Amino acid sequence: MVFDGDKLALEKTKELVATGLHSRKEAKALANEWVDVHFIEQVEKAIKQANHFAYEGHFREAPTWRVIDRFKKNGYSVHMLFFGLINVERSAMRVLERALSGGHNVSLAEIDLNYHGNLLQLDRHFKTLDELRIIDTSETAPKVLLELLNAEVVFNAPFYELPDWFTTYLINITRRLFPNI
Repeated sequence: MVFDGDKLALEKTKELVATGLHSRKEAKALANEWVDVHFIEQVEKAIKQANHFAYEGHFREAPTWRVIDRFKKNGYSVHMLFFGLINVERSAMRVLERALSGGHNVSLAEIDLNYHGNLLQLDRHFKTLDELRIIDTSETAPKVLLELLNAEVVFNAPFYELPDWFTTYLINITRRLFPNI
């Protein structure tokens, strides 16, 4: 199963608005509450049934990492693909492109929280992950910057090829890769 909370919230919002019983704002709030509950239900179901579980979303706050800890405590290995971007403005541009093509929109404040929070939390918790691949998606061709497997470096781009967002916000990871810099 792949859990995409943003997609589910958008679908649930549309469903609630279509009933005519809720304003768009109220429907969105109700949909977000539903997604939060549904997420925990799906996590519990996956753990109980020992099923694979994939999550597409953000890990911008420390409590989100407790879900990862639950899976780990239940014998799961955790693999993360982290897609990084050059800056908040590029992220906002991608969100706008998605919204214009029918996807969900996100406020600039939320984009900023996601951008910086994801980087901060990843830098704090990367050792929790069994496998981590960080990919720069700022340009048309994505570029793999780092691969860790069981906390061991499998691949890393040379320091001079790392983008500023990596070396500025992923300080602990950068120090792990380049302890003498």
